[in-house]
Amino acid sequence: INYFSCMLDTKDDIVSEYVLLNIVSSVYDRSQNICLGKFSLNISNVLPSLSASSSSSSKQTNKLLPGICFFDAYSNIIPKSHLLTCNLFNLNHKSFTPCKNYQDNKLYSGLLQLTNGTTLILDESVLQSGKLNEIGCNNISVLTK
Repeated sequence: INYFSCMLDTKDDIVSEYVLLNIVSSVYDRSQNICLGKFSLNISNVLPSLSASSSSSSKQTNKLLPGICFFDAYSNIIPKSHLLTCNLFNLNHKSFTPCKNYQDNKLYSGLLQLTNGTTLILDESVLQSGKLNEIGCNNISVLTK
């Protein structure tokens, strides 16, 4: 608990306790499109911590995004984790699911093709207003499933 409090530079231990509960939770049943047992977590207002950076440059340290700071702290404990930055470019131009190119007869992987047990961390701190194209709408619908 103290580790996350220090890495996230928060005075509130409740956030660290929730992160710990998220780490120890696991899905024990999937029925009727509902995952039972997994403790999903939404954290907001996380400020970047100076201690969370592993870079040697102090100029780069001040520019760290909150999602990257959280991911660095989380991935030190759970190495099987993946950070997905949700910005308009990623939503509109990258495919989250595998797609088949029938002209080249190739199957291209998606960003959400993860191994079993991988924790997905969505960084919405860089999300801005804008227009989603067809790929972006499909990606959002995939995230809701």
